[in-house]
Amino acid sequence: MHVRIQSWAPYEIQVYVNGREWLSRKLNSSGMAYRRSDNKITWVDNLDVVKGLCDQFAHTDWPRFLERQAALVNSLLGKIDQSGFGGYWWVINQSEFATDILFNDRDSLEAVYGDLVNAAITGFRADDVVHFLGRKMHHAFKGEVTIDRKRRTQGCRGRFRLKANAIKLYDHANVLRIETTINNPQEFRIFRPSGEGENRNIRWCPMRKGVANFWRYAQVAQAANGRLLNALAHAPLKSQATEELDGLCRSHTVRGRRVARFNPVDRETTNLFTAVLSGEFTINGFRNRDLQAKLDEVPPGSTLEAKRRTHQTSRLIAKLRGHGLVAKVKDSRLYRLTKRGVKAMWPAVRFRYQDFPANFAAV
Repeated sequence: MHVRIQSWAPYEIQVYVNGREWLSRKLNSSGMAYRRSDNKITWVDNLDVVKGLCDQFAHTDWPRFLERQAALVNSLLGKIDQSGFGGYWWVINQSEFATDILFNDRDSLEAVYGDLVNAAITGFRADDVVHFLGRKMHHAFKGEVTIDRKRRTQGCRGRFRLKANAIKLYDHANVLRIETTINNPQEFRIFRPSGEGENRNIRWCPMRKGVANFWRYAQVAQAANGRLLNALAHAPLKSQATEELDGLCRSHTVRGRRVARFNPVDRETTNLFTAVLSGEFTINGFRNRDLQAKLDEVPPGSTLEAKRRTHQTSRLIAKLRGHGLVAKVKDSRLYRLTKRGVKAMWPAVRFRYQDFPANFAAV
């Protein structure tokens, strides 16, 4: 926090309060364990307690708190009051309200952040931005709506601006932050008394900058952050496909047994995937002999050859199970496709027979 005073009349004062610094000091005084990086709390022992503290911050008696800061820096307050000029009128010049989503680690955030930014920049339109900031698109709307992305050494951020107010998303460490900045509160409404005398009633009015409205600033900004987060929850996460592909291409161990890797573009692998993805297997599942029939259309010529094919198919099924592509039906010899199997095998088949030939011919 810092307090700045203008050294000439009318001695205006600017007070800057960092909410995360305030929260950190509260956690220090309570003895709660937490980790912090720059202006982000990256881990905390009890999130419910933190939420309670944040609600407390929004409902602080701000005039009393700010008057104490003014008394510390302006030694002329007494004489100004004696001269009949009164005290300070406290307003919110700018408000930033951040919602932080904590991931388990940086890698987990990086796996989805690029897709989130791309979806935000390419998938949202001007009317979405108006919706995020609590407004409705109207034919008489006059103003500017912008969507932009900026890359810095620290990372990439996306921003949505409606006139003087904005909402943005960026990342730091394991934190995804959604932040609403309010410079013009008159774009929002507050339920308060209006009028004078007998005509005085309570109704929705444009919100002013007075600090008495601090709780409403927090309410409006939190709702804006929530709308953007809900929209981002439906973003297509293409990077998950890369993770699935990497998983297929790596060998690993399951219950002490080594599971060999797949080569997703190899002809034998795609033939296996195509067989497993057969329509009749989707409904009823498949047995060893069913998969054999798909992989080898010519019947075995001898008992020895039939046994060899059975063992080979068993090894392929075990490999598919090891990668989570198929699962065994309980108390039977049937196997069925898993959701992961469908999502991982179809792209491999499509790439070999459609995407790669099409792109190869286009170059």
